[in-house]
Amino acid sequence: ADLKRDNTLIFIAGAFFILLVLIGGRKGAASLISIAATVALMFFVLMPLILHGFCPIASAVFTAILSSAITIYLVGGFNSKSSAAILGTVLSLIIAAGLSMGVIYYARLTGFAGEENMFLYSAHPNLNFTGILSASMIIAALGALMDTAVSIASTINEIYETDKTLSVKKLFVSGMNVGRDIIGTMSNTLILVYLGSSLSLVLLSSNIDLQKFFNLNQVATEISSALIGSIAILACVPLTAFIAAFMIKKQKDKLEFDFENKAN
Repeated sequence: ADLKRDNTLIFIAGAFFILLVLIGGRKGAASLISIAATVALMFFVLMPLILHGFCPIASAVFTAILSSAITIYLVGGFNSKSSAAILGTVLSLIIAAGLSMGVIYYARLTGFAGEENMFLYSAHPNLNFTGILSASMIIAALGALMDTAVSIASTINEIYETDKTLSVKKLFVSGMNVGRDIIGTMSNTLILVYLGSSLSLVLLSSNIDLQKFFNLNQVATEISSALIGSIAILACVPLTAFIAAFMIKKQKDKLEFDFENKAN
């Protein structure tokens, strides 16, 4: 029926897993578990929920919350730093969900941006395809949001450990300074991912009027996805910086206070 490609996929996946554990050590092993958990959530939680008629947007947000909690707690441990990163990620995802619904409505995106959507429609014509489009935007932004949130929360935690006299405001400012450095590269990451996956569309622009090109449903969908993810990252920076500064400062000060009282 088709060429046998699974051996190549197994080989490259095996190489990735081995390098992840060898180079990452315990963190790499934890990342491997989190990847398996995320894939399982997509196939055994998100997919059944959508196929059984649940709201795709709510299903995507629910799955993303579970994925971010499992991933961040596995890699960073159960502490205020990880909790702050999860809260920052979740709030940013909610913003991304709201933006995606607004853009889909006002730009009148159909949810049929590729031939795979037509195949899905032929098998499940009752599905909410604009909702699925919004869900795909949410899931696509999840990885970059987790990366941004963890980077900021970890930085604030390290700064606090270096100087525990810093106030919440100063920790927040430090987090924002780091976040501004992250914004440029992380936004570029999302834009480049979408450009890379849509290179054929980019090449098509040389043969079509640009105004018509940018108004094509598929092109508008890809641009919207990239920009919504980038806006979510922008929102993630101040949200995570504030939450991390507040939680790390208050929780660790409380732990030290409790320890001193027990010592006395």
